[in-house]
Amino acid sequence: MRTDKTAMTHLKWPFYYTAKIKRTPSFLIKQVFLEEFVIVLLAFSLFRASFDLSVIVCLISLFAAMISVYEIGYAENDRIGQSKEADPKLSKSFQDLDQFVIAPYSWGWAVIFTILGVLLLGDGNRAEALSRIGLEDLGAGPTGMGAMVAIWLGMVALCQAIFAIFNHATLIWRVYTYVPLHISKYLAPIVFFEIGLVGAVLLAAHIVRTWAAYAVRRSGGDIDFLSSQLIRLVFFAMIVGFVSLATPESGIWTAWQTWLIITFCALRAAPEVWRKMIKAQ
Repeated sequence: MRTDKTAMTHLKWPFYYTAKIKRTPSFLIKQVFLEEFVIVLLAFSLFRASFDLSVIVCLISLFAAMISVYEIGYAENDRIGQSKEADPKLSKSFQDLDQFVIAPYSWGWAVIFTILGVLLLGDGNRAEALSRIGLEDLGAGPTGMGAMVAIWLGMVALCQAIFAIFNHATLIWRVYTYVPLHISKYLAPIVFFEIGLVGAVLLAAHIVRTWAAYAVRRSGGDIDFLSSQLIRLVFFAMIVGFVSLATPESGIWTAWQTWLIITFCALRAAPEVWRKMIKAQ
């Protein structure tokens, strides 16, 4: 890919900006593929009556569409930071770029991922998804599929609109607009899929984790002092505990889904806890 400053650079491939400009390939794998995608799957696929691989594949495809367009917000964030912030956090790869475009390629990939996900969902699951939003009369055929594609792209557009608001807010307001941005990013699949109580708690704890890290960094705190992965585990266990005290959900602590999520959160937290809280002492 060309990075000279004599021509427009076209960023055509999905996830390229995250892996090569904003962050690194290891960040894409560890943070996006092995955390964000997994969290969405845990929240929205564990609480169905039976295991269905087509639902998992659909969720992966739909979230891939979301992340493809989310990169437009990343690029806009970097450009605004470069022009307005005294000490913007920009990678060397971004500084080496001059003029570049990420859209409409990102939207093209979002359309492809969305159509693929809806196609692979299958007639029965499409009918169930449409019934959640009162559109069961459309059927699971082309009309219903077209409606699902349009609705999901609308959810992606909503997230992108909130990202634009976030990017143009002052830094002190960004700390708070960060929350609805991540709610729109992670909760979007609820239009088609059941989430379950424990799944909702997982998303809430994950958003607290990401928000806490962002708030500490923006307020001038020491992000290296913070074990953000442990924050998600602590808040998940705390919220589940409060819910079990306040509602008749007495089986919440014996549900295998709860312990699978706790195991995932603990495994994600362990390396960071070892590095920051044990080894460094």
